Amino acid sequence: LMLQVADYYDHHGTANQQMRAHYLLGCTYRDLGDTPRALESYMTASDKADTLSSNCDYHRLMVIHSQMAEIYSAQSLYNQEIKEDEVAEGIAWEIKDTLSAMYFREMQAKIQFYKGNYEKTLELSKDTYRKYLDLGMETKACLSCSDMINVYLKLKDYKNAKKAIDIYGKGL
Repeated sequence: LMLQVADYYDHHGTANQQMRAHYLLGCTYRDLGDTPRALESYMTASDKADTLSSNCDYHRLMVIHSQMAEIYSAQSLYNQEIKEDEVAEGIAWEIKDTLSAMYFREMQAKIQFYKGNYEKTLELSKDTYRKYLDLGMETKACLSCSDMINVYLKLKDYKNAKKAIDIYGKGL
């Protein structure tokens, strides 16, 4: 049924309607466990976005890239996941969805940790922490220190790990 819906909107719908139809088709494939077709549908949905239009549904486009990132995460395809999180973060900043942007930034820090890029993990985590504080979101700032803790423990830098744990504890 969703194939028919997507086909209909490809011939009769606006760019936003086409993007939404292919996004929903991707969700259908995802829910059926067909990851390759889900990714293909999400990519098609992203391609349908008319980013030059003033009424482009950027929020949906951000969600599409987020869904692709989640699929790549489940497959441990970290480079692709980072790319999609970066795109989603950029869109989030563009549409002034600060919390989503911060979420995608935190996800990038976690991926960098999994990849063993500890310097990049610390850079992203510290930046996220500062941005949350700038936004007056102290609890979220404190909780965003978990990746810093992991890096410092991995590097056996117990002094900085203790500092990060103390900051994290303030958020609980």
